[in-house]
Amino acid sequence: MITQGYLHKPSYFDNSVIQHESIPVNASLSDFRLDKYEDLILPHEENILDAIARLSNISHSVLVFCTSVEQATRYSQVILNSAVVSASTKKKDRAAIIENFKAGRTKVVLNVSCLTTGFDHPRLDGLVMLRPTRSLGLYSQMVGRILRKHPDKEHARVVDFSGNLKSMGYAESIELFKNGNLPDIRTNKKVGWHGTMLYKMQIQK
Repeated sequence: MITQGYLHKPSYFDNSVIQHESIPVNASLSDFRLDKYEDLILPHEENILDAIARLSNISHSVLVFCTSVEQATRYSQVILNSAVVSASTKKKDRAAIIENFKAGRTKVVLNVSCLTTGFDHPRLDGLVMLRPTRSLGLYSQMVGRILRKHPDKEHARVVDFSGNLKSMGYAESIELFKNGNLPDIRTNKKVGWHGTMLYKMQIQK
């Protein structure tokens, strides 16, 4: 769809400081321990905040995928013209934040487990991934937020601090295929997510 002009081709910037192999996984091996990852990335927050600020200066809108409400709230206290959206955000408040975001009155939205599907903001041109995932489906949903075309959008910048790019590849390489009787997706990294462990790691407590 990017090649045919239906979606905007993004530019990728891999700023990852913690690789997926170093992040503890949950008991079901389905995803990472985000609390443990947040501890690992904490010493790098100054650089992360600086990168978000620089991206904000050259973007119309910046969407940040955070690992926790505490992290998003802490960042919002530092980042100018920003707001936080999470599952605990009241419906009325969320609607107002999204309206201001789309209108350009709010420059940066830090979201936690939200705004992956059903969020349409074609003018979005900056995206930051602080949330690592083992799910190729979730990864494609996150990056997919910035792929919508808009006549005034010149760039679509994806800045990754989560290790997702190294493990998942580029969004435009994601393809749907049939794995037996089940639908599956894969990227140029040749990793599938349905019923497949992306990495062989011991469960770390």
